[in-house]
Amino acid sequence: MANSHPTGSNSPRHILVVDDDASTRLLRATGLKKAGYRVLEAHGSSEAMTLYATSATPIDLLLTDLFLPPPDFQISSAKIGIRASTGTTSSDKSSR
Repeated sequence: MANSHPTGSNSPRHILVVDDDASTRLLRATGLKKAGYRVLEAHGSSEAMTLYATSATPIDLLLTDLFLPPPDFQISSAKIGIRASTGTTSSDKSSR
């Protein structure tokens, strides 16, 4: 029987989605869940660090907003894949 999971493994991958904008976070998390991933959500860096440190299963990927306060948000482990996005368009950036 063929495995239909997007990663090709039997266990779902765990993704931590971090964004202070609730609608952006919900959109990303919903799509990932529909694709078969297990998703943890955090609205800010403090909550993300807590989830990362206390998760019962390893987090495979961090999907985060680049402009997430506070500015010292960082993950120091080389064992996690990190993907970042701004959540803004080029016209939004020019008004900053």
